[in-house]
Amino acid sequence: MLGIALLKEVFDKFQVDFNEASGVNINEVLKSIRQIAFSDLLDYGHNSKVL
Repeated sequence: MLGIALLKEVFDKFQVDFNEASGVNINEVLKSIRQIAFSDLLDYGHNSKVL
């Protein structure tokens, strides 16, 4: 998520609207990343998955 946060900062620094330029809402991007992390790495936050 750090990469997305840095990218958002670049957009803000150059006063470019992330949502308008990318067609994606930044909050939805972050929400999706969290959901993927929970489902893939933490088994929806209940247990850690075993390889």
